[in-house]
Amino acid sequence: MNQTTEQVKATWNGFANGYNQIDSSMQTFYYTLINMLNINSAKHILEIGCGTGKLLPYALSVKQL
Repeated sequence: MNQTTEQVKATWNGFANGYNQIDSSMQTFYYTLINMLNINSAKHILEIGCGTGKLLPYALSVKQL
């Protein structure tokens, strides 16, 4: 069955609250990962398919801009 863009958005938005609950259990891993990546020497940061995006503000706070 082909869905419109709006139908696909509605389907995935329906998962958002549940995904936020699951995502919070991974925060220790995320913080450890960011600290291991040594992002201060990175010239670019690309985040793709990384859940809710909660890690990005933390990553940017660690990166000395």
